[in-house]
Order: sequence, then structure tokens, then C-alpha cells
Amino acid sequence: MNEEVVSQTIRGLYEGILDETAWQSGLVRLRDASDSMNASLVEFTPINQRFRVNEIYDQNQELVDAYNGHYQAEDPARTYMRHMDQGDWYIDSRELGQANMMRLPFYREFMYGFRLSSVMACLVERKPSQE
Repeated sequence: MNEEVVSQTIRGLYEGILDETAWQSGLVRLRDASDSMNASLVEFTPINQRFRVNEIYDQNQELVDAYNGHYQAEDPARTYMRHMDQGDWYIDSRELGQANMMRLPFYREFMYGFRLSSVMACLVERKPSQE
């Protein structure tokens, strides 16, 4: 991705904080700019330590239900979230390495089951009640 595309994409995601309808256009830009199959907004609630898919481009309810119901607890990004600052990126292949990813049930069962291969995430907003 070039810097202008990244800036526009991040700007669109931040606009979603103020205008909930902006999430979808931001997710479309992110998906296209990263040449990805999917883009979603995942919220983390510190009080109950749960991740939850809140918005997803090209809604796949089966994927959302599987993640929210079970696989959110196995998401390896959980370990890295605590150390991220707003605007930081989590890239699973960088943080975990391909060999480690292949060993985790999160990838073997969930990600590959939905024909997904990798996760990139940016911490857009952090508040005491949600991230």
C-alpha cells in the first residue's frame, strides 16, 4: 500500500468513531488497499476480556458467529493488544511467524476453515470501556 492510500484508509476508520455509517466505506478502502478478501471492525471489551466482530465488509454471518462464539478466545492477537498503542499495527506473520501460525487451532480450524490466511490489525481507538 502506498502512503496516500494508507492515510485515506486510516482517516476513514477514524471517521467511523464519529459516524457509524463511515465504517463500511473505511472497511471497503482497507480491504481494497491491502488486497485482502475481507475487512472487519473487531472490538475488545477489557471488562470481560472478549473480542467481538462488530462490523464486517461483505457480511458472512457464519464467520461472525464462529469468531464471536468461540474463536475470539483463541485469537493470538489478544496477547499483542495489551502492548499496542493507538495507531499501531498487528501483523500476524510478523508477530507470530508462519510456522507458529500453522500450529495454532485459530488458524488451522477457524482461519483456514473460512479460507482466510492472515490477519493485519490497527488499533483505531482505545477507551477504558472498549478498544
